[in-house]
Amino acid sequence: MTSRVGFRVDAAVMLGGGHVMRCLTLARTFRDLGHICTFLCSEETLEVIPEDLWDGFNVRTIASLNSYETDERYDLLVIDHYGIAEPEERKWRSQAGTLMVIDDLADRRHDCDLLLDQTYEVKAADYEALVPANCRMLLGTNYALLREEFAAHRPASLERRMDRPIGGRVLVSLGMTDVDGIAGRVCTLLKNIGNLRKVDVVLDRKAASHAQIRDICASDGRFQIHCDVRNMAELMLLADVAIGAGGTTTWERCAMGVPSIVLVLADNQTKIADLMNKAGAIGLLGDVRKDTDLQLSDRMTQFLSNAEQLRAFGKRSAALCDGAGARRVVEDVLQLVAMRKGINGYV
Repeated sequence: MTSRVGFRVDAAVMLGGGHVMRCLTLARTFRDLGHICTFLCSEETLEVIPEDLWDGFNVRTIASLNSYETDERYDLLVIDHYGIAEPEERKWRSQAGTLMVIDDLADRRHDCDLLLDQTYEVKAADYEALVPANCRMLLGTNYALLREEFAAHRPASLERRMDRPIGGRVLVSLGMTDVDGIAGRVCTLLKNIGNLRKVDVVLDRKAASHAQIRDICASDGRFQIHCDVRNMAELMLLADVAIGAGGTTTWERCAMGVPSIVLVLADNQTKIADLMNKAGAIGLLGDVRKDTDLQLSDRMTQFLSNAEQLRAFGKRSAALCDGAGARRVVEDVLQLVAMRKGINGYV
């Protein structure tokens, strides 16, 4: 039976596009099974997320954070938004047969039927006081929302890293919105590291660092910029090591077993980065808001010169996420939606 699925999610220049990208992954999985998906977003979201990334989904704009849809009912409404909590979710109830929340902060109460938190080592106890007693929880990296390409390329990526020397080819991907020009800052530091063979930089054309990195590419043949990227899994497959942020792409790198050096760009990334660092699954480069270029450069040089440590990062991270989480989430969610339809008799 076809279900109508709504996604209430936003992107912003300072927030980035990670929430929208993981919801798009979930929406594609629903669509592959014949369900109809609609996105409910702010005007700014449409400025941050390029039109072609919406992949043909219906996108409707929301006038403000406190605006609520009134002319369509959804069998399932997914809310992925740090600015929305129990009071707002309660208002959305009239529009949703089943309400699902995606969170990774565990810092506010929710009124939902199902909660997804894909954070490493998250526990049910983290949310017991924050969700209704009958809320179903999907917790941990087994439910990480990754595009199918990562599961498809995972075997080749893991095999490639078994014996190959590590460190010569670096992938830099620090978020769609390039907060405070961080990509340019990192690439400037990388220019002074002499043992790198190639540096692939993934960057949006509107990013603050775009012109700066174009200049770096022109002056240093090791650097290549990649815009409008649709083959991230392939770039990760080629990379010996990745320099990335502590957000949602963490799990993409884990699925591919790419040794990762991680920068914290925002408060919501601190917890994930600290946990992964303690598990020995990443190298924690630092917090760009606190650490100086000299500190970042020294740590970067140390990590990139230690091949055995990088290999250990890759192996430990690969054990945390297999890339098949989106399908697991959809299967569990559709079971709950069908059950609630049967109980409540809504259509």
